[in-house]
Amino acid sequence: PVREQLKQIIRASQERKARDPKRPVLDGHMMLMGNAGTGKTTIAKLLPKLLCRAGILPTERMVEYANPASLQSGYVGQTSGKVNEAIDKARGGVLFLDEAHQMADSGGHNFQREILNTLLPRLENERGQFLCVLGGYTSSLPAVLALDQGMPSRFPEHYRVLLANYDADTLSSIFLTMAAAAGKTLTPGAEHRMRQLMRLLRRWALPAFANARGAREFLSACIANQVARTGTDPAADAAVLVESDILLPRAATSQTPEAALAEAEAHL
Repeated sequence: PVREQLKQIIRASQERKARDPKRPVLDGHMMLMGNAGTGKTTIAKLLPKLLCRAGILPTERMVEYANPASLQSGYVGQTSGKVNEAIDKARGGVLFLDEAHQMADSGGHNFQREILNTLLPRLENERGQFLCVLGGYTSSLPAVLALDQGMPSRFPEHYRVLLANYDADTLSSIFLTMAAAAGKTLTPGAEHRMRQLMRLLRRWALPAFANARGAREFLSACIANQVARTGTDPAADAAVLVESDILLPRAATSQTPEAALAEAEAHL
């Protein structure tokens, strides 16, 4: 769905350009909304290249800020200058402001209000000259849009890209890909246990487990278990994860790794 939505935006922009080259090619700015680890930053970094190659933006320029606080200045009135500078740098490309939900979390007060007061007029007046992309959590989308009556028109519905949580099979594939990149393989028993635990994590739907990032942390914990095991067994293959290595990191669950494994084996 995300790929199709981006294709539709590109096709519509190209058709608009073909009909009237003098009109702004892009008719809005974008929101990438999803839970942690769903690929918001990855997609944002692909956009400049995709849009430039499609003839929609003139450059592959990417200007990125990790959160709204990155645009905050120490004195009232100076934040506006930093916002204008960010937009000027991004002209012809993409301005990506991640963790946009933080503006809603604070109610849009203080420097967040100054960011919006500076950003919104330029989003409208310079529409098509750059693409502003806001990244944030899905649950905060309505609150971000409600920060100002001008937000919904700057970020129209067809430019709001919702990224779903990965299912257990996708997370398992991500785990295996990351393991291969780290030079690790899994025995059949280890892979079976890993897939069981991935299904358990999706069943729990814990906020502490952050999709692809959570899969990476899971793999790191398994490799740490393997290092501890092989350190006392010189004959062990350091490139192979075995079944006993596959335990969830404590941070991913409210249970002990052993209790989580027992539940997975009992119910999945």
